[in-house]
Amino acid sequence: MKGGEIINRKFNFLIYLLVLLIFTSNIAFAATVPLIKDFKVNKGVSFDQSKVEFQFNLTKKAKITINILSGNKIIRVLTNKKTVPAGKVVVYWAKTNSKGVKVAPGTYGIQIIAEASGKKEIKKYSLKLYGPAKPPVILDYTLSPQEFTAEEPLILYFNLNQAAKVEFLVLNDQGTVVHRYTTPSVLSKGLNYFIWDGTGNVSGKELPAGEYTLKVTPIDQSGLKGATLSILIKKK
Repeated sequence: MKGGEIINRKFNFLIYLLVLLIFTSNIAFAATVPLIKDFKVNKGVSFDQSKVEFQFNLTKKAKITINILSGNKIIRVLTNKKTVPAGKVVVYWAKTNSKGVKVAPGTYGIQIIAEASGKKEIKKYSLKLYGPAKPPVILDYTLSPQEFTAEEPLILYFNLNQAAKVEFLVLNDQGTVVHRYTTPSVLSKGLNYFIWDGTGNVSGKELPAGEYTLKVTPIDQSGLKGATLSILIKKK
């Protein structure tokens, strides 16, 4: 055997090993690349939205099954082994179970099963559906003094159960609004106060002595109003 032939055989063997290494590396890489990526919920978790919209990306063409779970129980099958091309997948759920009944607020699971080239991947994601918003509430209040003047103005201390804007209306004994004020920003949860010296911003003048009604309404950031508190006040 000539030296050149030995070198050539060694070279061919090295090429064979290199090709084998690349081939096995590609197989290993393909096995580690997830089929399902970048899951996110776009909208629909709040009570006033009728549908949930979520999306994910497929790294390759696959058969897709999507289930909605309550605990470990499947309550709705959105799609069953549907062939879907690679790329972004957008899915809608009308918040109903398999019988078409609206589900209650709470935490649910979204199970996505992808099958491609003999590989099966199962992913589960958590989804929380919220109930109707609870309006802000004035828990309690204190009024001081009981009869106020321009020199000793009225101070209303009140507790909010959550952050909210607050609208204040003062009505005279005829039911006419003589003073109106809404806080320009959200007040914090807990103790807050309102001061009024008896000047009506409707007329811009100091109002006469007498009895008035102070109406206080909390409003959350979405515009939802809580119960109005009506307080009889007296100006000397």
